[in-house]
Formats: sequence, C-alpha cells, structure tokens
Amino acid sequence: MAKDKLQTNLFSLYGLYFVNNLLHVNALLSYGISTVTKEKFQNLSTPLSGKVKMFDTLISLGYDVVLAERLAFVPSIGFEYLNYNQDKLSDTKKTYSLDAVKMNKLRLVTALGINYTSNFENLAMHFDVHGKFYQDLNNKVKISTPNTPIVMESSNDVILPRSNFNLGASLVLDFQDNVNLGIGYDYYANKDLNYNSVFLKAKLSF
Repeated sequence: MAKDKLQTNLFSLYGLYFVNNLLHVNALLSYGISTVTKEKFQNLSTPLSGKVKMFDTLISLGYDVVLAERLAFVPSIGFEYLNYNQDKLSDTKKTYSLDAVKMNKLRLVTALGINYTSNFENLAMHFDVHGKFYQDLNNKVKISTPNTPIVMESSNDVILPRSNFNLGASLVLDFQDNVNLGIGYDYYANKDLNYNSVFLKAKLSF
C-alpha cells in the first residue's frame, strides 16, 4: 500500500458580494504548488517524488437564514473547476517512475453552515461549523504516455470517486484595524480516501 506525503504552498484570492442583506455571492481563486512523495509504493525500497501544480476556482450563491441575533444558518450552492497537473514521479536515480497525471474537473458544490458571532470592544469573533457535498459532473483523469521502466499500470482514463464530502469548523478574529486572523479544521472523505487538514489564515482588508 502506498503512503503519500504532500507539502503545498497555496495562494488564494477571495471575494464576497452582498446582493442584499441576506443573499450573497462568494468567489474563490486558488493556485498551489506541491511536492508529492510516495514513501512506499508496491515492492520498491526507494521513495518516488515529483511536483504538482493546481488551479482551482469556486463560485457559489449563499443565503443567511437568521436564527437569532448572532446566529445564522447558511445554505449555499455553486460550481467548482479544478485543473491538476502532476509531473512524473520518480526516484533520485530516475530508475523507476509513475506516469504524469493531468486532470480537469467540474463539480457541483452544496453546503450547509452555522455561523455564530460574538462582539467585543475591539474585535468580533466568528465561529463556523459547516458540511459540504461535492458531486463531480466530469471526473476523467488523463495519464501520459507510459515511461520505461514503469511501476504503475498505465491506462488512458482513470475514474475517480464521483462524490465527496467535507466536515469542518473554523474560528476567525476580526479586528477593527481591518486585520482578520483565523484557524480551521476540515475532514474530507470519499469511498476510497479520507484525510484531515488544519489551516491558519490572515487577511488584510483595504
């Protein structure tokens, strides 16, 4: 069984537009560069590694259902486009390799969230719990021409799980000087894979 390590640098731009007091449009644009390392693959004693470049964009429409003065229930629906390019993975001596992978994916995203806000003298605290469901509208992955020697069976198309879900929570501190700091946790799963993600974020508004 293969074990993977992924180190990623991710850069994102986020936009929010309120159509009215309750209806809003959210947009997210991200670009990531990663290093993938397979520590163990089949019967190989040497790890395989390579680079991954990813472009991701998401646009969604959400509506705030106010449950109490500081508590809101937020359903949303949108579309996500993902472009994923993984270089050939190989060992340091270039003896073994895995095919390069290119993926273009469009999927429908539905989400339910609960937001709670608490105001203090110099800041506002926002707590969010959310669940998301991703349904692929297309999910074919293209594999490059096989390399020699090769340690992975090659195929023109690889079919990935069409449905994925995500559960998560985040805490954000919104300071009066337009500085926003946050921490969050997400759990992702489908029928073949599950993984965890912890993130820190900082935002400056101007």
